[in-house]
Amino acid sequence: MSTPQDLMQVGPAAQSLGVSVDTLRRLGRLGHLTEYRDHRNVRHYRRPDIEQLRRDRMPRVRRQGRKSPVSGAHRLQLRG
Repeated sequence: MSTPQDLMQVGPAAQSLGVSVDTLRRLGRLGHLTEYRDHRNVRHYRRPDIEQLRRDRMPRVRRQGRKSPVSGAHRLQLRG
């Protein structure tokens, strides 16, 4: 495992990527990012992994079961 200096907690890691903590957790759950837990079960991420995600294009992560952001009424207007 990494040294404590190489690890970031979920809040600072999410802030450095410009995403919410929920998005960061979702990235971990989907396998885009490895999560580490300490003795208090707090999530940590390796700083090099966060920096790599920041350099690369962030994967698009969509909530499961979420409906289209366009309402049904608006969808009907778009069809004509």
